[in-house]
Amino acid sequence: APDVTIVEPTLAVDKTASPIRGDANDAITFTIVVSHAGASNTSAFDAVLSDVIPAGLTVTAGPTHTSGLAPTSLALSAGTITGTWA
Repeated sequence: APDVTIVEPTLAVDKTASPIRGDANDAITFTIVVSHAGASNTSAFDAVLSDVIPAGLTVTAGPTHTSGLAPTSLALSAGTITGTWA
């Protein structure tokens, strides 16, 4: 039988906040970007990203998808945002 090579993607996750500091009742926008790291360009399948909302913060809107490959599902439940790409 021929040899089979399995190639897994290498993904990077970058999370930023704007502004990076705030007072009570200030709005802070978090942005999470998932991208290929280095020379990785293989498609990812069955990928799941979960992000816990920091203690003391309240989600007032979102989550939303703004660019790139849209997740199959994107939801907020029990203080955790979860995106799934099938």
